[in-house]
Amino acid sequence: MCFPNRKTPIGNAIDLYLRRQLELSDEAVHRLFSANRWEMAKAIVEDLRSGTTIVCDRYAFSGVAYSAAK
Repeated sequence: MCFPNRKTPIGNAIDLYLRRQLELSDEAVHRLFSANRWEMAKAIVEDLRSGTTIVCDRYAFSGVAYSAAK
């Protein structure tokens, strides 16, 4: 599973920000990254309950590192 998931409305906003087409505060970007993971929570839980192993390329700590590096 890849984050940010650019196929969601929140992921689209993140994509615009990453392509420098949308200006946001650092706090807003951090919250969008977190919300992008939350909007996938239901699908993640359903997959886990069905026995699927989930591998995420990014999660909470990468968001913290990104915010701190900026």
